[in-house]
Amino acid sequence: MRWIKYVGMIILISVMVYTFLFHQNETRKEQKKKREIKLYEQNRIRNSDILGMIELVRTNKKSMIKKGNIEEIIAQNQVVSLNQKLDTSNTIYLAGHSIPSVFNDLHQSQIGDSIILTIQNKKYHYLIQNKKKVYTNDFSPLVYTHHNLVLITCTTNPQIRLLVFAELTED
Repeated sequence: MRWIKYVGMIILISVMVYTFLFHQNETRKEQKKKREIKLYEQNRIRNSDILGMIELVRTNKKSMIKKGNIEEIIAQNQVVSLNQKLDTSNTIYLAGHSIPSVFNDLHQSQIGDSIILTIQNKKYHYLIQNKKKVYTNDFSPLVYTHHNLVLITCTTNPQIRLLVFAELTED
């Protein structure tokens, strides 16, 4: 019976160490993200993988928009351009995790909320027009959209994604 107690202690210690390391890693990601945003806003960052910045105006959440490997960028708590560019004359597709520092606020966003994209120091204002939850294998809302900006994030159900559709305004 003593061995069960020792195994339990080892498991408990392992979980505590994992939790600590996970928290440290997430904190480092968030600090790196904040530094990048600050440098980008000061026009002091030169990285060809950074396409711009997105701001959810209601909550003042800002994230860098990057191009490159989708899974790697999302794993770094960043927003990725599925187009691999930001061209306001075409529909822009952006994806990011539904975590507090990225797109979690999209779940509480409302029709008419503002989104600002900063591309090469120029601000583009968008208004949310629609929100929709879809299965991960349903691409029809993405293919047949007439909106200028589509934001994609996860939900608590791994088989469902939240899509937010926005239109470019004349600011």
